[in-house]
Amino acid sequence: MFQFVRHIQLARCSTTILLVLSTIYSIQAQSNRDSLIIKPLPNAYGQIVDPTVNADSALVFIFTNHRCLYSKLYIERLNDLNDEMSTRGVKLVAIESKISSLENTTTSLDNYLKSASIGFTYLIDLDNEIAKSFNAKSSPQAFLLVRKGNDFEIVYQGSIDNNSRKPDRVTRFYLKDAIEQLLAGQEIKYNKAKAIGCDLRGD
Repeated sequence: MFQFVRHIQLARCSTTILLVLSTIYSIQAQSNRDSLIIKPLPNAYGQIVDPTVNADSALVFIFTNHRCLYSKLYIERLNDLNDEMSTRGVKLVAIESKISSLENTTTSLDNYLKSASIGFTYLIDLDNEIAKSFNAKSSPQAFLLVRKGNDFEIVYQGSIDNNSRKPDRVTRFYLKDAIEQLLAGQEIKYNKAKAIGCDLRGD
């Protein structure tokens, strides 16, 4: 009888611990969502732009720096992705991070955008505030977000694909596949992939 009572007590204790851990995890998850900063940002032409406009189905942030070779290698692929997805309610936004100064960045970025024929929204992250809130560390690094009420939730983060230097040898289209699976109402097979590129972390 004593052993039976002891087993019940242990079971209740284990259940209580699991409930406490679950509560802590839920609080941390909510805190992580709340810490994401998504707000209007300046572009290279002095305009303040809301990145969420026309993101009816999903929002894609690409944290980048236009001086980074890895980011330059993806421009054509991102232009193609934007052309394909923008008509389906997916907004692609590049966010220039780790800038030296707004004045120097806007001048340099203006020339870069024109020479690279970039067709998607390109904004500037002052003081790395947005990148830090997303814990973005590499250029380029992709984040796929979906609306949850009045907020956005990250459903994929990491690399755009698995071969930055040779597009013809890509075997995993992480970002594109995640978008397709999201739009189809399917589970995203890979919700995270290591981003490889230039360091975006500020001092």
